[in-house]
Amino acid sequence: MIGGAIGFTLLYSLIGVIPGTDETAVLAPVFLVFALVGAEPLVLLCSFIAAIVAKKITDSIPVAVAGIPGGVMAAPMVPHGSYLKSVGLPTSQ
Repeated sequence: MIGGAIGFTLLYSLIGVIPGTDETAVLAPVFLVFALVGAEPLVLLCSFIAAIVAKKITDSIPVAVAGIPGGVMAAPMVPHGSYLKSVGLPTSQ
């Protein structure tokens, strides 16, 4: 269960950082393969929740850095990300 959660967290963190990627196009086939391999239902649920949380957390990174929405739900953040980019704050600590 922990291995599946970590694997899906890493995969969907990478997908979340790349602007314009569609997580649902990757989510269904990956989970289908994972289910057909014989993973337990609780492992599937844990991995699914880990994937969605990782994607939603990393979804706003492209907005803050480049002003490009990482996904549909990050689109409202574009004006804020563009403003932060214009004043040089998205990469400052």
